[in-house]
Amino acid sequence: MLLLVSLLISMLSSIIGHERHPLILSPLFFRRKFDYCIVDEASQITLPTCLGPLRMADTFVLVGDHFQLPPIVGSIIQFKEPAHSQVKNPEARRGGLDVSLFKLLSEKHPQAVVDLSYQYRMNEDIMLLSNRLVYENRLKCGSDQVAQQGLVIPNLQPCLASCGDCWLQHLMKEE
Repeated sequence: MLLLVSLLISMLSSIIGHERHPLILSPLFFRRKFDYCIVDEASQITLPTCLGPLRMADTFVLVGDHFQLPPIVGSIIQFKEPAHSQVKNPEARRGGLDVSLFKLLSEKHPQAVVDLSYQYRMNEDIMLLSNRLVYENRLKCGSDQVAQQGLVIPNLQPCLASCGDCWLQHLMKEE
């Protein structure tokens, strides 16, 4: 039960964004110390947001990958075009808010980092690019099924016939 409550407080303060929220001040959480705090996707959370729940636990575990998405630091401004609604905040970036606690700690204490080298999302052809460019060939497919998995598109021939000489036909050639 205690681990479940610890996970809940970490999740809540990440979603809510600050510890002064009425939910965080409730008797269930206020001035309570937890055994563990596990923060998932910690590499995508700004440092101040991550520190809030960590203060409430004796031990913490940060889970993430700082080679993927960094924390998003920006201001939301509504424009007529939704595609232009997010504006980057250069002041916040200069102040270091675009660097996560996960990245800082993993660079300062590499001996405390455990790399998970098996992945189950990409087949070996798709994994090849990021494995060579980012992970120094440390990634491995978790199973032969994952390594060989491919995309099956039902009724592909009628689709290709209708597109004429388009990019999709060139893409689907085996060469």
